[in-house]
Amino acid sequence: MRETLPSKSVIFLHWKDWLDQNGLDWGEPSCWACEYGFNGKYDVNNHKASIEDICKAWNKSPLQRCHIIPKSLGGSNEPANLFLMCSECHDLAPNTTFPDLFMRWVSKQNYFVRRAKEVQELMETFDFKVTHEEAAEFHQTLVSKDYLKWFMENSGLHWNQRGLGNKVTTSTHVGLYCKYLEMKKGKNDT
Repeated sequence: MRETLPSKSVIFLHWKDWLDQNGLDWGEPSCWACEYGFNGKYDVNNHKASIEDICKAWNKSPLQRCHIIPKSLGGSNEPANLFLMCSECHDLAPNTTFPDLFMRWVSKQNYFVRRAKEVQELMETFDFKVTHEEAAEFHQTLVSKDYLKWFMENSGLHWNQRGLGNKVTTSTHVGLYCKYLEMKKGKNDT
């Protein structure tokens, strides 16, 4: 018979002191590794919320229950061996018999740093470079009405293969930005 995992709220309750020590808000269910928070979709917005309401929010979140020491290496389904993470971190986490390695890996994860590296790599893929001096122009273009309109006309949603809905991929964002600037430069050269 297959042993069931404890609920996300039971895991949360076990780790709530650790969450406090690491600056994670109980009312904002997010990945305990990279801190990705699902754009506030599961947040508890009532500062007087009961622990039961907070537990309900954690249970509703799409966070996954990840074994610190994998079952295949003798890990248990006890809350002390389970960690709540986004699917990306779950896929990237180390699988060893050493909990300290897992926690060291956790301490170095950051959703925004990961996305920034992804954007940098994609910019290189599209042979595009932004100097420090050009960063302000880069941001201004991204939020301009003309660019946003053009972007909406030339992009589509991609269904996530992990079953997490759809989104515009980072490669779409970066690729279209590079294409937009190429086209804009072409118009300015003529």
